[in-house]
Amino acid sequence: MRVLVLMKWAVGGLVLSALAAGPVIAQGPDQAEERYWAILRSGTEVGATTLTDWADPDKTARLDKTPLFAPRNPVRLLCDRSVSVALTGPRLLFQNGDILPGQVTEIRPADPTGGSPAYALVQLAAPFIGPDNTAPLLPVRLDAVRRLLMTDDVQEDYQPNSIILKDGRRLSVLGLRWTRDGVRVLVQGQILSLALKDLAEVDLPAADLVHLVLAQNAYPGPRADGLIGRLRASNGAALTFRSDMLRPLAIQTGAGHHAKSSLACVQVQPGWALEPLTLPVDEVAVSDYWRPTDVPLSLLPARTLQEKSYTGYLWHWRRNLDVRGGLLEVGRMSADLGVGMHSLSQVAFTLPPSAQAFWSIVGLARDVGSGGCVNLQVTPDDPGHAPLWRRDFVRGTDGPIVVGPVPLPQAAGQMVLSVGFADHNRPQGADPMDIRDRVNWLMPLVEIDRAVLPQPQQDWRYYLPVLDDWQPGVDLAQVGRLGVNWDPSGRRWEMTLDTAHGGYQLTRRIEVLSPDAALGLTVARTGEGAAPILTLQVAGSTAAPQQLDTRSAQPGADATVSWPLRDFVNKTINLVLTVSPPSGATMGPLAWRRLGITGNGPPAHP
Repeated sequence: MRVLVLMKWAVGGLVLSALAAGPVIAQGPDQAEERYWAILRSGTEVGATTLTDWADPDKTARLDKTPLFAPRNPVRLLCDRSVSVALTGPRLLFQNGDILPGQVTEIRPADPTGGSPAYALVQLAAPFIGPDNTAPLLPVRLDAVRRLLMTDDVQEDYQPNSIILKDGRRLSVLGLRWTRDGVRVLVQGQILSLALKDLAEVDLPAADLVHLVLAQNAYPGPRADGLIGRLRASNGAALTFRSDMLRPLAIQTGAGHHAKSSLACVQVQPGWALEPLTLPVDEVAVSDYWRPTDVPLSLLPARTLQEKSYTGYLWHWRRNLDVRGGLLEVGRMSADLGVGMHSLSQVAFTLPPSAQAFWSIVGLARDVGSGGCVNLQVTPDDPGHAPLWRRDFVRGTDGPIVVGPVPLPQAAGQMVLSVGFADHNRPQGADPMDIRDRVNWLMPLVEIDRAVLPQPQQDWRYYLPVLDDWQPGVDLAQVGRLGVNWDPSGRRWEMTLDTAHGGYQLTRRIEVLSPDAALGLTVARTGEGAAPILTLQVAGSTAAPQQLDTRSAQPGADATVSWPLRDFVNKTINLVLTVSPPSGATMGPLAWRRLGITGNGPPAHP
């Protein structure tokens, strides 16, 4: 059985680290019980021996005969109790709390021509599978990363804007820029170039967590009502995804004279990944699901109000882990998202705007058996307020308790989870003091008003880095709509821009340095509607506009053109690219796959 290295999580000023304590064994299933367990939105608990079509959003996923994604009562927690979890070795920790086990092998700076942001190439740890059974190498957006942990000797403290070298030195960083060889940093008035091989750890600035979580819920998907999910794999990977963007994949194993068999896999592409990851379905231990109007409490900023111990050893609360570092487990259920606590502790979480209700499953950790005895409560703002929900003398024999939905006061800015000593009128036979008082809140969710979710097109430069060097002639946040498209040739999800009600212009000012300079452009029409006409004009020139009419290309197929700029060598010019529908037609969405200047080398000489 594999082991889960103790990891202490925190976000928004709290520690995010791995501890060098002894291992904790992830609990396996009772042989007499069903392999799969789920809890639906209604609170109904379902056990089953078979799981079918889980990774195919176009089919009806079922636990035995129970549908998992019924619109009125979708799944909230799903666990495969035959899978144990172990997290060891180098890894990347993301701003949204995701985890990717693997080793960074190369840094690629931003490439405006190819439309890619700065990214790292990560050699993934098993059981991830690469294309055509090759070794998996994944490009990962660096602007989504919180920590790069390059060695297995993970330091305990997360310190924003700092770097630890393999020789043990920690550097406080005032500025940072990624290079192909590693990173250039500003440190105490001097600029240092640090090679990737010399880095042990890079701690990047912390993000605005409330905005990050809301933006993650608003991430474009094929269906507006698609659930957001997060899975925990056997190697400790934690991946957030849109449930309607999962793709099933059957991989043939074996070669040569060996008999081949089909391995059922799932392709998942988190928002920080530039390509999908492929993972065998049987390596997924837990998956959690929530609607765009639900926010996981454990991802929000928090602060510790109080922690005490009767016995002298203080168990600190954890995000997305039990206080001992294992999976969050209560009764037969496990969850990836949640809060692990021990009596006595009180933790205040910052609420997003328009928080309306709270829901969770809570109870003593599975492996305490019938032990423990605690008082639980949920209060608004601070523990001195009247509780919104309270349950006294909760013991291991009580099993999972469904909390809510509990209405929240309109003006509440935070919510406090409390695990208290049950030291007055304790039931006969209960554990003394705070022995075995390990409490897990599984999948705590805060319901919000959909109106507070940001519109993805407000961050169009983030989602469409290929357009980052261009200035739009209109406010794309107002007239555009972002969507996603599966590109079968690139075998990845890509972002699309839809301005069905009119055209737009993109402008860029450049200095032409070489007679080989050209504007290279590749787009694809990805949906219904007329194919747009793309027109390039060089401001101030008398050259006739050149056009790329994408109407002849099939939806999803590349339409490519290269406009030479040789007539403007040693000149600074304005490029105006116009995207317009045919007369009287409505345009369809467009995937920008490449847009940039090529061949613009050193200045030409007469």
